[in-house]
Amino acid sequence: MLSVFGYFNQIEDADMVVKKLQEIDFSINQMNSIVQVSSAKNYMNIIRHEITVRKTDLYGVKKNTGLEMLLAGEQTISLSDTGTVFTPGSVATTLARTAALESEDGLKKALINFGIVPRIAQKYRDAIYRGGLLFWLRLDDKKVRQVIEIMKDFNAQGILTIPH
Repeated sequence: MLSVFGYFNQIEDADMVVKKLQEIDFSINQMNSIVQVSSAKNYMNIIRHEITVRKTDLYGVKKNTGLEMLLAGEQTISLSDTGTVFTPGSVATTLARTAALESEDGLKKALINFGIVPRIAQKYRDAIYRGGLLFWLRLDDKKVRQVIEIMKDFNAQGILTIPH
């Protein structure tokens, strides 16, 4: 298993990546993200009118896709170096809870402990602090190139692959 990381300066780019990955049958359970609460809420207010609703003859079903699905029901965690964040994904939540224990540079230290080199960990932390979004997913080796290409198509920065 590998994890492919990248950050997005524009949250709408990350949203498109999540949607594209869902279209090719990646599960939301494979995806992880860290984003400031204020940035996520601002973006979600912008796209609220774009929500897809599917109806059947029996009942209405709301179909959430993209970041809306990834962020649904997430709790917040306050970090010393990025502020209050949403952390969808089990790995993201664990990483952020570890980071929350630190009085300074919590997220950067947690990312380094996770296997991210310090220079890239700093870039990821800075991106989140500036309102961007850190995204990664776990996948088998066969689909790594495809995922990286999708991420590049939507302006992912600092793309990194690490084994897990």
